[in-house]
Amino acid sequence: MSKQRDATTRNDSTDQKDSEEFKDSKEHDGQTFQATDSVSLEQGEFTHCEFIGLQLSHQSLAHSSFTDCVFSKCDLSNSVFRSARFINVKFSDCKLLGINWALARELRWPQFHDCNLSYSSFLGLDLRKGVLKNCKLEEVNFVRANLSDASADGSLFTRADFTGANLSGADFRTARSYSIHPVHTKLTKAKFSLPEAMSLLTGFGIELE
Repeated sequence: MSKQRDATTRNDSTDQKDSEEFKDSKEHDGQTFQATDSVSLEQGEFTHCEFIGLQLSHQSLAHSSFTDCVFSKCDLSNSVFRSARFINVKFSDCKLLGINWALARELRWPQFHDCNLSYSSFLGLDLRKGVLKNCKLEEVNFVRANLSDASADGSLFTRADFTGANLSGADFRTARSYSIHPVHTKLTKAKFSLPEAMSLLTGFGIELE
């Protein structure tokens, strides 16, 4: 009986150790991480994972890879994304202030829903078919970024810079407070609606009454 208890104890200890080692592993598939979990996102590989309520501001996600992942109610403000990869990642109700996304190695098909991305930079990035829905993007740098076929439904672009950006086919019909110069921005088949679209004339010095 004693030997059986000892064997059970060893098995429980082994299971716990295996669980802890899996948690600390650099490769994660299909896991959910919550605020109570302790996990380093630096140099990790995450696939089909969900991150809920994590406080990650000013932390490093350098050299990490995220594929088909979801971040919900997380704070990643001023985090470092140097050489990180984001493939088909969705951010929902997240604080993403002051992030230099241009440092990422890859940012493909991003989806931002109800997020605050103010003071961030997407300088020169390929954001084609990206989603920016009901987001706040105050003073965001989109210089030379490719936003072709992107959706900006309900988003606020106060003092955002689109110089040299490609907005071909982008949907800005319900976007607000943007200032886009048609001469310095590619707008082929981009969609806008009145009265916000009147701002497109500002760069020509035209006054409407």
